[in-house]
Order: sequence, then structure tokens, then C-alpha cells
Amino acid sequence: MKKSVNLSLDHRIINLLSVLAAKYHVPKTKIMEDAIEMFAEKKSKQESGILSFSGSLKEEEGLGILETIKRDRRNKDMEVLK
Repeated sequence: MKKSVNLSLDHRIINLLSVLAAKYHVPKTKIMEDAIEMFAEKKSKQESGILSFSGSLKEEEGLGILETIKRDRRNKDMEVLK
């Protein structure tokens, strides 16, 4: 059974949703459900890609790389690896 939810969407997204629903004769709910599932699948693939080589690193190497990424994101300056 489906449950009702309230969402706040940008006016542009609401218009796009209406256009897509009319053009393809699909309920807006179906478009939203498909979009959310596609988003989840895309993010899952990105995460699995990152994790795919995690077994090739020693734990301390992985932690060091993670710390460098965090530091560089904060500083916005990429450091040349030695």
C-alpha cells in the first residue's frame, strides 16, 4: 500500500514533472519512484566502485588516503602526492 508524503520542490522541477507525466502518459508518482530508484542505483554503483579496490590497500594506507581527501576537501587545495 502506498503512503502519502509531502515534498517541497522547486517550481522548475514541478513543471518538468508535469510535462513528463503528460508527454509519456505516466503518473507523476511513477516518475518520482523511478527517479529515486535510479538515484539509489547510481549512488550504489559509485560506492561499490570506490570500495572495489579497498581490499588492495592496507588499512593504514586506506585511512591515510581518506584523511588526505578530507583535508583537501576542507582546504580546497590539492596536494601533490610524493
